[in-house]
Amino acid sequence: MNKKYIVDANVFMQGKNLHYNFDFCEGFWDWIYTGFEQGLIYSIAKVKAELAAGNKGDKGRLWAEAMPHGCFLEDVSDPKVMKAYADIMNWSNGN
Repeated sequence: MNKKYIVDANVFMQGKNLHYNFDFCEGFWDWIYTGFEQGLIYSIAKVKAELAAGNKGDKGRLWAEAMPHGCFLEDVSDPKVMKAYADIMNWSNGN
C-alpha cells in the first residue's frame, strides 16, 4: 500500500516566500506536481483557497490555480474529514 501525504498551507506559503521561491527553486514545485501525479501528494480545498486569495500575479496563486483537478481535495463538504481535522487540531494543540 502506497502512503499518501496531505500537505498543509504552511509548506506552500513559506515555500513560495522563503526557501522554495519560484524564482530559484522550481524543482520543489515540480516535485509536488510529480508527487500528485504519482498519487502520493495532495492538499485540501482550504489550502487552495488560501493560495488563490493571494495577489493577482502571485506565483503561488498561479501555481495553485494551474494544478490539476483532484490535487486539492474537497474537505469542508465531508463531515468525516472535518471530524478528523478537528481531532488532529486537538492533538496538535495538546502536544
